[in-house]
Amino acid sequence: MAGASAKVNAELRLAGFKGALRFWWRAMGWQRFADLDQVRSEGARIFGDATAQSAVLFRLGAGLSQSCSGGDCLPIEVEDETSGEGLLYLGAGLWETVDTGKSGGRRGARPTELRVSRACLPAPFEFTVKMLVRGADGQDVICQELEQSLKLLGLVGGIGARSRRGFGSLTLVELRAPAGRVWKAPQTLEALASELEALKLFGASGSASNRVPYTAFSKDSRVVLLQGGDNESAAQLLDRVGKEMMRYRSWGKKGVVLGQRAEKNFRDDHHLMQSATQGRRVNGHPKRIVFGLPQSYYFSSLRTGSSVTPSGLDVDRRASPLLIHIHQVSDERPVAVVTFLPADFLPDGEEVSVGKKSRVEVKTNETLWEPIHGFLDRLLDASRSVESFDVARELRA
Repeated sequence: MAGASAKVNAELRLAGFKGALRFWWRAMGWQRFADLDQVRSEGARIFGDATAQSAVLFRLGAGLSQSCSGGDCLPIEVEDETSGEGLLYLGAGLWETVDTGKSGGRRGARPTELRVSRACLPAPFEFTVKMLVRGADGQDVICQELEQSLKLLGLVGGIGARSRRGFGSLTLVELRAPAGRVWKAPQTLEALASELEALKLFGASGSASNRVPYTAFSKDSRVVLLQGGDNESAAQLLDRVGKEMMRYRSWGKKGVVLGQRAEKNFRDDHHLMQSATQGRRVNGHPKRIVFGLPQSYYFSSLRTGSSVTPSGLDVDRRASPLLIHIHQVSDERPVAVVTFLPADFLPDGEEVSVGKKSRVEVKTNETLWEPIHGFLDRLLDASRSVESFDVARELRA
């Protein structure tokens, strides 16, 4: 989490934690209410809004951690020529490679360190949060919902920049609830799966239209759990998930991705954006926009590129509905949790700008999500995934 100066100082802020907790409360809220107005009003009652205070008092107790400033270097475990490339891909803008013995870091060289471009709090970093629910009206219900939201945040979520791509992953180690009940974090993939199943995230939505208007769990959500290897660090596991996404999504440079022939799974995207970059009008959008907007495309053959962005005045980006979390307790093997929360991609009738000359409407339907389903299916299929995961398991309705 950035402090007053994002490049120099990093600090954990209570507001950031509360924002993340509220996000995951809302993610569970659609299953409870299936009504956006009710989700908003109940969220305001618990967490507060511009007109009323929160029903919950929060107190943060942060442990000591040496903040890394922008420009500091963090060593990475080097296994082969591609080590660190997945982290660079998922954390675009947060890192750059440093080639030992050279003054500048350049991608493509054998990475031995990652240099952070902004301040961060390196792991391990522990903190505590105390919560007091004020008043007796609905206190038991609020406590129960807070417990569930805390568990979800600590099992699949995170805070800070690129938290949807695995950085800033939080692990809830222990939860002390009223009446002395103590909950401890699951330490294995099987135990983690059981905890998520107990939260009943995938129940059928009560909405007649079955449309989910914001990022939330529904009957169409998917969660994939990937077991890391023996002696594998959380960073190594995240790096491998990132490399798998690179292979799946990337066109490559001169037909090569991570030292191997590019799979070129999205040829139509490449040709469409190449036409848009050359100044032609196009009547479609890249399939890969579902991974989040804006997106940039560069063509070395043209020595230039173009982008895809939301064209509405009130919307300049669309966060990815695919979220990555790395779960690790103590020295146990880490588990990657990849969560897909499909919802309305853009407001009805909203268009995206493709290049400089084209505006195309985006319709939220099952076809739109096929690229993400394809990636999740790939992670689950050892014959399709280049990276090897000891266990790959899916949770869904």
